[in-house]
Amino acid sequence: MNNLLRNRYLLISLLLVFGLISAPMVGAQQLTHSVKKGDTLWSICEKYYGDPDLWPKLWQMNPFITNPHLLTPGDVITLFEKEPIKKPKKETVVVQKTVEPKPKLKGINIAGLTNINTVGYLSLEKIIPWGQIFSSDKERLLFTEGDNVYVLFNGNRKIKPGDEFIIYRTHSVLKYPFPGNELGYMANINGKLAIQKLVGIGINEYGERKAKTNTYEAKILQVFGTVHADDYIMPYEPLSPCVRPIPLSQKVSGKIVAAKDERQLISESSIVYIDQGFNHGIDRGNIFDVFKPHVIPDPENKTQLLVRKMELPSIKVGVILILESRPDTAAGLVISATENIPIGAFIKEISWEDKEKPEFISHLPSCDIE
Repeated sequence: MNNLLRNRYLLISLLLVFGLISAPMVGAQQLTHSVKKGDTLWSICEKYYGDPDLWPKLWQMNPFITNPHLLTPGDVITLFEKEPIKKPKKETVVVQKTVEPKPKLKGINIAGLTNINTVGYLSLEKIIPWGQIFSSDKERLLFTEGDNVYVLFNGNRKIKPGDEFIIYRTHSVLKYPFPGNELGYMANINGKLAIQKLVGIGINEYGERKAKTNTYEAKILQVFGTVHADDYIMPYEPLSPCVRPIPLSQKVSGKIVAAKDERQLISESSIVYIDQGFNHGIDRGNIFDVFKPHVIPDPENKTQLLVRKMELPSIKVGVILILESRPDTAAGLVISATENIPIGAFIKEISWEDKEKPEFISHLPSCDIE
């Protein structure tokens, strides 16, 4: 009897034991994980919960872990019950990037030193005008701002109302140091006009009338000098008074061969013309020192019949800034002069590729380059 009871108790105990262990296993998640090589808390959370970002909670439940991404194979990780943990929605924060404005390039403002519209230019070839002023509505020979004048264009030009033209006259330039030989032609700009409308009726020798297609009425917009009948016109090409100084790309040697208004002695703020242009490496914004030859009578000259001379190092007499460069000539502004600069003075490049810009530039009026 005792054996029978003992067997019944043993059976009941075994059923209870198996019942207690297997009951939570049915339909439940495994509560432990045996670490394998390569496991990390991130990978374990990804495997069991589909969310690697739950690793801090798993680490908190297993304080024996010292490094969450260096687990020891064979260690048993206690898992927390799988609950429907929803990841909080991350708010989309629109970050507006602040676009820093690019710093504007600085230039030299020459507006207070000269009128950029009157710079003019030197041409080694004869200048061919587009047309010529031949009369006015008041039959005057000298014109002022606001006057209406009549212009005759050469050839078949496409002209329309509103087109602007410079008014200029030309002078021949003598080659230095050989007076009498022409170097080229200088255009002196004296004004600006704008086309108004097509006018004029031609009358032939038979009294027949026919509209002329190359005669226009124009209005004088600006006068910089003396404007009169027979002056020439060319298309207006605006120049900015803000000039960006740039270093030279190559060595340049050239001479001042003329000055605006045919001046022979040149001072600060004068416009000068150089016998070289962008074909020789000269660009708008280049800066040059100006030197004059230093030639004196030879102190060892003992005879009065033969005058010998001695050449000493050249003397720096000024600095010029190039305002406009053409193929074979350039126009520059004298920005400093220690004395009158003679025609024939030669230029020497100032370069600052490996150093700061020349110090004197900082003392000149500045402007923003558009």
